[in-house]
Amino acid sequence: MGTQTRLSQLLKEQGYKNVLATDESHAGGMSPVKYGQPFTWDYNNGVTVVYDENGEPWIKHGRLWIEDLKPELLQQGAHVPHSNDGGHFVREVLPTL
Repeated sequence: MGTQTRLSQLLKEQGYKNVLATDESHAGGMSPVKYGQPFTWDYNNGVTVVYDENGEPWIKHGRLWIEDLKPELLQQGAHVPHSNDGGHFVREVLPTL
């Protein structure tokens, strides 16, 4: 029986950062980033998000290279946290996580 790599481990290896419960800026103020639909992804304003097997959001600055993950498992169509703050989170906070 072979060992199956979890999506969350692949995301970590690819340089994605888990942003669950980080504060997200939006028009209505601030709110914590929440769980999403597992095995979904999307891209907005230079930020890619992938929700892992538990629905935890992982983001990375730049476009997703879906071939590097598990394309047969992932569906496009997800909320992209930290993609509408003018790049503040990606530039200032993400490198410190």
